[in-house]
Amino acid sequence: MVPSFNERTVFDNSKMTSSILVLCLLFSLLISLRIVEINADGTFQFHARHVLIKRDTKFRFTAREADDLVNLHNKLRADEHGLDMLNISWNSDLENNAQNHANKCDFSHSSQSYRSNVGHFSYVGENLYAIGGSSPSARNIVETWYREKSNYDYGDNSCSGSCGHYTQIVWAETTAVGCGIKDCSTIKNSQINNGYLVVCQYGPGGNISGKRPYLKASAPGLLSRDVSVTVSLVTFVCLLYLRNSH
Repeated sequence: MVPSFNERTVFDNSKMTSSILVLCLLFSLLISLRIVEINADGTFQFHARHVLIKRDTKFRFTAREADDLVNLHNKLRADEHGLDMLNISWNSDLENNAQNHANKCDFSHSSQSYRSNVGHFSYVGENLYAIGGSSPSARNIVETWYREKSNYDYGDNSCSGSCGHYTQIVWAETTAVGCGIKDCSTIKNSQINNGYLVVCQYGPGGNISGKRPYLKASAPGLLSRDVSVTVSLVTFVCLLYLRNSH
């Protein structure tokens, strides 16, 4: 956000003017640090049985479970200390879309067309999770995906293994999540029988090729066109103000 200046305000103190110039330059430098992201989309399944709360043929997450999923996502996102990280909230459009896909009991990602124009999102991301036995908790689901962080190198913006679940969880521009769960006698495209399939969808979707999931203070990379324009605009405003302050 560009600071607003009162054109009629005049500072006679040269030190004050110098300080403002420094602040302008620092602000321009800050917004020039460009977020970049990766293109990675994966799935995760467990064959081990977890001793957790049994689910009595339920076809959706409860309101409390939805809150747990959102809170855990936000906690892990905050742990990254991204400069541009936003909080996410539960979205019923994403939930319904994810639930409909989970109901198929198919451990495969939905098509791009299925994830286009969901609610007010032009495109949404998707994470999958499958487990045999008892119903998984929010912590089991989200932390399993988040553990892929060890496969991701922020500096190189690359993965040494599966990391798409992690990068989607911490995608700074994502503001909404909705998840579905289905108890399945057989989960297609997996080796799991009598288990659960979880689908979470994210809007706006992350894992965009060539970009990092969030912005660090020391983020590498060249400026994109939109950031360059923003820097130029801020610089112009700062110089205009300094000229009028004399």
